[in-house]
This record gives sequence, structure tokens and C-alpha cells, in this order.
Amino acid sequence: MKVEPSVTRTAPPLVIADLSQTNLADRIYEEVLRQHLHVKEMGPAEFYVDPPNLSIERSNGELGCEVRLTGVSYTRERSEQDFYNARAALQDIYAAVISVHLPLGMKMQLFVVIMIDQPIRDPDSSRTTLVEENAIWVEGEHNPYL
Repeated sequence: MKVEPSVTRTAPPLVIADLSQTNLADRIYEEVLRQHLHVKEMGPAEFYVDPPNLSIERSNGELGCEVRLTGVSYTRERSEQDFYNARAALQDIYAAVISVHLPLGMKMQLFVVIMIDQPIRDPDSSRTTLVEENAIWVEGEHNPYL
């Protein structure tokens, strides 16, 4: 499994730096893979987090971050709800990391998707290999004057 984040290149440098930290990979492994996808053990070639790709900003100046978890298999140990819970946990982790270094008054759109190898039911009862929800806006919490 691989986590692939992409972030607007004009994002604050501390946001970009925090998206490359070892503790982020450890947190994803524990809170997403072990807790929701029931992974018992994975080596460094089986699970890793890429440093963020930098995307070109649009002329409106808005910031964005897309996070993909790929290489995920549907197994008997994983219910369909497990995938939705894993996506929500991954979104919570990235939202927390982004908000800490994003200045007050600034926001960044966050979109998180899990790509799995077999279709599962989505909330509309159709079948999909993309576990996704609408993008959210993450509000900055960092006050540089404190």
C-alpha cells in the first residue's frame, strides 16, 4: 500500500515539510492500516508514504491537497465499512497536519480517496473501486504572533 499526497506548491513551507515526516507514516500505519484495514504486519516495501508531489497553483490562489491510498486489496478480513472508516481516518490525519501550520484565515481544500482492487458498494448501492467523499476545506490554526 502506498500513500501519495499532492499539495499546491505555494502552500506554507511548514505544511509541505510536515507532510514528509516519519511520524506521519507511523500514524497512518497505526490509525488507518492496523485499526481499520486490519493489517497485522507490513514491511517498508509493502507500505510507504511518498513525500508530497507539488502541484501548480491556479490563478485564484487557492490551496489544495489530494491524498491517495493505493494498492489496497479487498479481503475477507475487511468489511466494506472498514474502507470508509479508513478513508475518514486518513482524512482526519491529514486535516490535523495541515491545520497546525496553515495560518489563521487561510484554508486548503483536502480530498482523500482510497483505491481498491475490487468493487465494493458505495452509499448509493452502486459498485466502485474508489472510496471517496466530497472534498473538505481545512481552516488554518497557526497564529505566527503567539
